[in-house]
Amino acid sequence: MREGREREAVRVVSPAKINWFLDVGSRRADGYHEVQTVMQMVSVADVIECRATDDGAITLTTDGMPCGGSPDDNLVVRAARAARAHLRMKKGARIKLTKRIPVAAGLGGGSSNAAAVLRAVQRVWCVHIAPEDLRVIARALGADVAFFLGTPAAACTGIGELLSPLTPRCHWLVLWNPGMPLSTKAVYAAFDERPRLHRDMAAFLGAYSGHGAGRMADAVWNNLGLAAEECLPRLRTMQEEARACGARAAWISGSGPTVAALCDDEPHASRLAAALRGRASGQDVLLVCHTLTELPE
Repeated sequence: MREGREREAVRVVSPAKINWFLDVGSRRADGYHEVQTVMQMVSVADVIECRATDDGAITLTTDGMPCGGSPDDNLVVRAARAARAHLRMKKGARIKLTKRIPVAAGLGGGSSNAAAVLRAVQRVWCVHIAPEDLRVIARALGADVAFFLGTPAAACTGIGELLSPLTPRCHWLVLWNPGMPLSTKAVYAAFDERPRLHRDMAAFLGAYSGHGAGRMADAVWNNLGLAAEECLPRLRTMQEEARACGARAAWISGSGPTVAALCDDEPHASRLAAALRGRASGQDVLLVCHTLTELPE
């Protein structure tokens, strides 16, 4: 590879996701839980910039929202190292992460970043990883990483790695994050403390196949959200306030603590966000966004 080519940077958009539907089942022997979930990428996104180096080092710098933890523990670095180990290469990479997705928010930011880096390093190193090998690498990094390598919307089973693509629909949302992370491990520990209600996702898939927000509002579901509310009781109030201010539906995405509020269209989402700003605390994050119907470039 020519030296000049190695200095060229690749820019990859790394979108967040929401869980329209999440039903967590029993805990498996390997520590994971069986899930049924419908996930869709949204227009809130981080940005990854990556360039190849010859020194063998994989380094990370960050901008925007705080990432927390050390760079070596970040999924961005771990993903690049996993790809390099699979390829048995000695190339390095300088990676910059511009963070716009709140951390530990139930929005899949870390998993999305890992998938984005797996795409980026293939481009800057001028290599190709076979899709089946990429899925193996993705699963080792996290249950949701494989989703971000594929379709904008999918029904997922197993631990979340078995994907059935869906025809994506565009819906407008307000994402309300309380400005603090919530440990996924702690939420699952709370979930396992008592029996939980369950739903099958077939009814949701029927509602999703239509075009209106009304049918969707009655079908959204997250039984893991009940445990998130136990860990952070304010989440229950946030959902109630979003509904009181006109949201079609309000629920917790993933393990939380982000509350997703479904709207009819962009003006409705803008009005809802304005109303919620009057109820939000100074550290809260309110984001108006829409679901994606195509993969970002």
